[in-house]
Order: sequence, then structure tokens, then C-alpha cells
Amino acid sequence: MRATYCKGVMWLALAAAMLVLTAAAPLAAAAGAELRAAPPSAEFLRYQADFKVRHTLGLDRVPGFRPGLVPAPMDVTYLKGTRQAAPLAAFPSSYDLRALARVTSVKDQGQHGTCWAFASMGSLESSLLPTDTQDFSEDNMVLTSGFNYPGTLYDAGGNSSMSTAYLVRWDGPVNEGEDIYGDGLTPPDLAPRKHVQDVSWIPPRATALDNDAVKSALVQHGGVYVAMGWYGSYYKASTDSYYYGGSGGTNHAVLIVGWDDHYPATNFATIAPGNGAFIVKNSWGPSWGSQGYFYVSYYDAAFGRDDLMAVFDNAESTSTYDDIYQYDPLGDCSERGYSSSTGWFANVFTARTTASVGAVGFYTLAPGTSYEVYTGSSLETKTLSTNGTLATMGYHTVTLPTAVGITSGQEFVVAVKVTSPGATYPIAIEAPYAGYSSAATAEAGQSYLSPSGSLWTDLTSVTADANVCLKAYVTGSSPTPVDSTPPVTTASGHDANWHNTPVTVRFSAVDPGAGASGVAYTEYRIDGGAWTHGVEVTVGAPTSGGGTRTVDYRSADNAGNVEEFRSLDVKLDVLGPVCRARSASVTRGGLAAVSLCLTDNVSPNVKSTVQVRTTTGTVKLSITSSSWRDAGAWRTWRFICRLKRGTYRIVVTGKDLAGNSQTVVGRATLTVR
Repeated sequence: MRATYCKGVMWLALAAAMLVLTAAAPLAAAAGAELRAAPPSAEFLRYQADFKVRHTLGLDRVPGFRPGLVPAPMDVTYLKGTRQAAPLAAFPSSYDLRALARVTSVKDQGQHGTCWAFASMGSLESSLLPTDTQDFSEDNMVLTSGFNYPGTLYDAGGNSSMSTAYLVRWDGPVNEGEDIYGDGLTPPDLAPRKHVQDVSWIPPRATALDNDAVKSALVQHGGVYVAMGWYGSYYKASTDSYYYGGSGGTNHAVLIVGWDDHYPATNFATIAPGNGAFIVKNSWGPSWGSQGYFYVSYYDAAFGRDDLMAVFDNAESTSTYDDIYQYDPLGDCSERGYSSSTGWFANVFTARTTASVGAVGFYTLAPGTSYEVYTGSSLETKTLSTNGTLATMGYHTVTLPTAVGITSGQEFVVAVKVTSPGATYPIAIEAPYAGYSSAATAEAGQSYLSPSGSLWTDLTSVTADANVCLKAYVTGSSPTPVDSTPPVTTASGHDANWHNTPVTVRFSAVDPGAGASGVAYTEYRIDGGAWTHGVEVTVGAPTSGGGTRTVDYRSADNAGNVEEFRSLDVKLDVLGPVCRARSASVTRGGLAAVSLCLTDNVSPNVKSTVQVRTTTGTVKLSITSSSWRDAGAWRTWRFICRLKRGTYRIVVTGKDLAGNSQTVVGRATLTVR
């Protein structure tokens, strides 16, 4: 995101405060304890109210309004200063993942509000390096996030909670080559290239030097997603540094890739209170900053101070587990609790096949959360499978020491007890928020909550369309997938411009879906001719010398599925324009009228130059037209003639959109009496 946005006016803040009070009311009683909903964060409510007003007035469609970071509903103020695992014994004074080949190339989000996806994928890619080099698709994360916030998908923004939900439900990541950024399209049924099983969230920094958790994550895992407030006047281009000391909120997401404890405070546009800076990878392309990077002061007032930071640090092979059971594709949207750091939650699933539950996945909402995992055929007969403590908050997969068998068509239960220090709403749930997660749906008999693990409340009886965030991972037998999805073919090497040399178009096909049989062949045809197998074709100009040629292309897979053909146009022109002029005469000091005409065989736009020269070739007058749209029509160039009496040459030249210079030069005479 390259532009800042307003946080709302006083009456919006008042409305947000009223919504907070309403959301904190008790929801239901179970076993003598009141079930309560955590109030959404004040930043989230202010953002929603502000966006609603802007949307009503049409201001969200004004160019430059790009809220690249949307505040998550989760209120994390109680986590400030919370310690995670003990830091490493000692940190060096400086550290840079680039020197360890643990950062992928700098990308460019363009004018879209997609910084959150670039920071998230940058973290995931970094965690796999240096042994596993990946380039994942931000486009797929943005277009298939499932969240329905106001505005267009590219420009509405996002956050790390949304990235986490997309990844841990196994919708991604997919390769960049399978879903190219910025085209507004995403092929259907793309298979994830990795299964993300853990995402560590880092509590906000309490002070400028509260950086051990960030440093530890950088050393142990890779790049760290962080939210910041970008206000352009605080950036110092000569040192590629940034320090903001104001009270504005966050609006941009970037990737921390290192630190320098001794970075001079004097390097910032406003001198910082002390030395020290994070090394940060931006998503504005390698020509911005220091090859796409910049320094942010430890003392920055917004950098990692109000939002959770994140490390997408565990992308496993897709063969580890065969299937996933879940009701929460949008992940942690809200939290519930019984005014205690302890809570129980459970899901009842129906087995699709006979297999074994090998692991469960759930969110922990505070560092040092202890857990107990129970499995069984019902809530009443569940038994303890495993327990432990998770040092970091976020989404975690816990492996069961002994896999639990499930039978096709029969119900099975997964239940978890958590105790999250400092959290009074320790249970993460997916719930609908208008303009954010209103796509959430649920049915009775799926998700349950309890303060004690004995008496249970069906979550839908107190919050419609809400489910607990709890997944089950299975291994073992599964039905042989059937390939019923045709391949998806993309083309490259062409564009919308005119060309005066042949254009080579290349095709790339993927066969998506769990039962993919593989691409059998790709074929193409030109101007409706015969189909020809191949992954590359060189398109030359038509026999007329120019025009638009249509290339159709498609692929088929080994199961016999044939893709609906797609089409592209190639514009070719190998002939230059014909320039003409008519002789004219004028009395010195009078109004000269010179008639000109440019004709091109194809292009409607010709750039022309008209010169009046002496008989010896000296240019006396010259005029250039950047666009001669009415090709073939005569135009009149009028000017007050102040030339000396005599005879002059009129010379007309031109160049068409394909870059062809004139095949005929227009020549005439101008007689000045």
C-alpha cells in the first residue's frame, strides 16, 4: 500500500466503543459459567465504520485510497510485552537473512492494496530457504481468501490472520507460475504445493527494545511479517530509512529480514531517541529504496507495536496427511471464553473414509498455552490422546502419539482443553462479521464449547454461523481420486502492442485437482485454421502486410478432459505509412494552408513530422503530431507565414505504432510571394 488513510472521526470512534460494549455481553450459560464473546479490537471497528462511510460516499473508489492493511478483529492489547519462549543465549549486534540466502527476490505489488499477501508469502518462502527455493502466488491468496470486505479484492487489503486461514485450510500456497499476479483471474482447483501446519504469531512489542522475540524468530525460522504505519514524509531517501514517532495507526505490511543494533539514530529524517533499526523488505519493487529494502528504527511508534507479527514457518510435504476435516475455512475471526484462561472446545465430524486421525490443529491465543487433546466416538466417551505446552501463540498442529481409527460414515470427536495465560477468551472461533467474514456458515451438531469438559453448549445455539477453529488430519486409506477437471493453459510472450517482427507465443499448462492425471498435450491454431500440437508458435504478419491475428489454444489431460479453448490477439504490421502533401502558395505575412495526408495499411495512429525547408535543406519550420488518428484523411496545417519570399520544400515523414517508418515521403512546395 502506497497511500495512507484516515482513521475516522470522533463520532465513528464513539460508535465503535458502543459496539465493543455490546459484543462483550454474556452469550449463554453452561455448567454454571457464562460464555462471553471477546470484543473486537477498537482498530477493527474504527476501520469498518470509516470504510462504510467512504463506501457510501464513493470515496473508496477514489484513486490512491488503498488500505493495504485491514485490522484483524482480534484485540491483542493484553499481549503487549508478553514473553514467548526464552530467547537465544545471545544475539549478534547485526543479522541479515540476505547474507544467508534466506530471502526471495523483491516483488512489486503495484498500486494495489496487497502488501499483506506479499509479506505473508515472503515469510513462508524465507522459512523454506536456503534448501527449498519457492516462488508462491500472492494473486491466489488475494483472490481466494474467502473474506468479503468492502471494495475490490485487490484494493481492499488484508492481514496475517487472513493469510493464516488461507494457508492452514490447504487452499495454498500455489506456484506463482500457476496464478500470475494482477490479472484478476485465478485458475480453478489448483492444488497446494505445500501444507502449512504451523504459523507462529508474535505479540506486539511493548517498548522500542522489546525485540528478542523478533530476533529469535528471524534466526530460527526466517522472515517475520509485521504491520507498520507508512506516512511518506517520515521516509529519508538518502539513507533508505524510516522513523515515525506519531500516534497514527498501521496501514502497511512488510517483512523483517534482519537487524542492526548500531544503526545511527541520526540517519532518520527525524533523529530517533536511540540507535538501532530493523532491516525490512518492502513490496514496491527493487527500484524503490535500497534495491527494495529499507531500515526502520527500533523506536518507531507503530512498527510491530499494535498488531501481531507472524512467522509462516512450517510448510510440509503434501504427502504427510491424506485429508483434512474442518469447519473453519476463515480461521480465527473471534474469541470466546468463560472469564477464565481455561476453555474447552470440540468438533463432531463424520468420516468420509475409513482412515486414522494422526494429528489435530488449533489456535493458541497466548504464549505458553497448555493443552489436552481428546478423541473418541462421542463427547461423552472421549479419552485423552496427548497433552503438552506450546511456547508460541498462533496456529499449531499437534501430532497424536497413537493414531485413532475412524470408520467411513460414522461420527468421530476431537476435543481440546486449553489454558492460555493472561487470556480470558482462549477459544478461537470462526464467526461472521459484516464486511469481513460474513461468508462464515455453520450447522447445529458441529461445534461445541464447555467450561469443564463435561457439559457442552452447541455453538450455533448462541452464535449463528459460528464454528470452533479445530481441524483433524488423517492418514491411511482414501478413495482413488477421479480426474474430471481439464487442464488450464496460460500464454506468454504476447501483448496488446503493434509489432513489426514476428511474435513468439509460449504456452504453459497445468492439470489441477486432487486426481490430476497430467497434461497430455497442448495445441494451437491461427486465424481459425487447423489445430497443431506444440507449446510454442511464432506468429508472422498476414499476407496483406498487417493486421490482427487470432491464436486459439487449449490442452488435454491423460484422462481425456479437453479444456475450452482460449484466444489471444497478436497485432502485426510490417509496412510503413504513406505520407503525402499538396503544394501551396501564400503571401508573406498571410495565413499559409498546407494540406497533408498520412495513410497506413493497419494502424489508425501515426506519428508525423512536417518540415518546411529551404532548397538547400535548412529546416525553417517543423511540427510533430503524436497521433494521426484519421489515417487516410487530409488535414490542413495553418500558420502565419513570416518566411522570406521564395520557394520552399514541404517534407512529410511518419512512423506507425509498430515502429515502421514511412514507405513514401510526402513532398511538395510552398511558394511565398
